[in-house]
Amino acid sequence: TGVVYGVKGSLKPALLNTLCDYVLKKHKDDVTEAELVSLIQLKCRSLKGAFAPDVKALFKARLHMDLRIDDPEARVLKYFQDFNTIVEEEGLHGLIGRADSTDPER
Repeated sequence: TGVVYGVKGSLKPALLNTLCDYVLKKHKDDVTEAELVSLIQLKCRSLKGAFAPDVKALFKARLHMDLRIDDPEARVLKYFQDFNTIVEEEGLHGLIGRADSTDPER
């Protein structure tokens, strides 16, 4: 027979602590498997097309600091603008816990 791990046991401890502290606002010992499953399902449903992209690869491919811009403040501002563009184009608002700026009900 195979070994089955719960959601708590499947998450890296640092991620579990962060989810419990900042998202669920509970101590990790007080969080149930059902709460974690619900949170994960909610995050997945809030993604564009119910698909979770490889965010690390996406940003690695598309997000770069433009070193041709001489002014450091302008360079950083452009970086954040590019980040926001990627988030909007890919529908990642729910994934990063931010409202969609194009949503008329916002």
